[in-house]
Amino acid sequence: MYVSEDQFKEMLENAKKSNDPVNQTNLGFVYFNGSGSFLRQNFAQAIYWYRKAAEQEYADAQYKLGLIYLTSKKNYDLDDAIKYLEKAANKDDENANLLLGTIY
Repeated sequence: MYVSEDQFKEMLENAKKSNDPVNQTNLGFVYFNGSGSFLRQNFAQAIYWYRKAAEQEYADAQYKLGLIYLTSKKNYDLDDAIKYLEKAANKDDENANLLLGTIY
């Protein structure tokens, strides 16, 4: 998802003001991927925003957080990956179910 610098600032402000897990997950996604020349990848911020949304039981954030924990060299943590993937799978997230099946 490419966002302009102005869109990013608006997303960040909205995520800080509200406790909306969709906004938080979208912001985590932008941090995870970076956007243009103004924003480099920042896995620590991606994890921070995904975790905020995951703690609100938002399945998409739980899946993405589990995926980071599973695939990241720096943040690898199989136990946390499985924990968040199971939470997402219990909400019928198909991607989480497939990934858990592969892990097991």
